[in-house]
Amino acid sequence: MDFHLTVMFLLRWIHILTGILWVGFAFFFNFVLTPAARRMDPDSRKKIMPDLLDRALFWFRWSALVTYITGWVYIIWKCYIASNVGFHGENGFGNTSWGQWISVGVIIGTVLILNVWFVIWPAQKKLIGWMRAGQTPAEMPKLAARVEHIAKINAYLSAPLIFSMAAASHLPMISPWIIIGSFVAGFALVAHFFLISKKLT
Repeated sequence: MDFHLTVMFLLRWIHILTGILWVGFAFFFNFVLTPAARRMDPDSRKKIMPDLLDRALFWFRWSALVTYITGWVYIIWKCYIASNVGFHGENGFGNTSWGQWISVGVIIGTVLILNVWFVIWPAQKKLIGWMRAGQTPAEMPKLAARVEHIAKINAYLSAPLIFSMAAASHLPMISPWIIIGSFVAGFALVAHFFLISKKLT
């Protein structure tokens, strides 16, 4: 097998594998853990949640980082190392439906990873520390609500993100209307997931 094809295959495999882990944990937090935590009594929450969150957030944040990095390495390798099409050439990244769909995904993915590493994780570290210490400072409810809000935004954005990544390989066309449609359909689907999670007992 060609060396460059091998490298790109491995990068894409790791990218997809860690991406599944990242989005899977995002859905787990929103549709499983958060609703379940609301039904726990304070003692159970203090005993269960810190260790559970520590483990889940480890896989969540690092899978997000590896997904993001391997995605960028794949793009650079394909456009500049395995070929010389670049970003702006006739068959370059910005002038193909593949590159344009990937660009949509990169923009969304950048928002998501910034939320993970600079909003969700720092806030959760504080919340976990307070839970372990048995503390309930005045700012705790506000911070927890902020984490939940940002986590919901990430869950909603994950649907059009996955659409754009799939479209890059399987939808050889792109337009503003298709992009808008992917957001509308994705948001509607995730909203439906939230409704189902609320109805579960």
